[in-house]
Amino acid sequence: RVPLWLIACIGGMAVLTLLGLFIYGSYSGLGSSI
Repeated sequence: RVPLWLIACIGGMAVLTLLGLFIYGSYSGLGSSI
């Protein structure tokens, strides 16, 4: 069995990574378009 806190930790890290990539991508996209 995998501990629930481990799943929550990995899930949170994945969400933060995707959110960071999305923000960075939109920010760099806006910066390059200007």
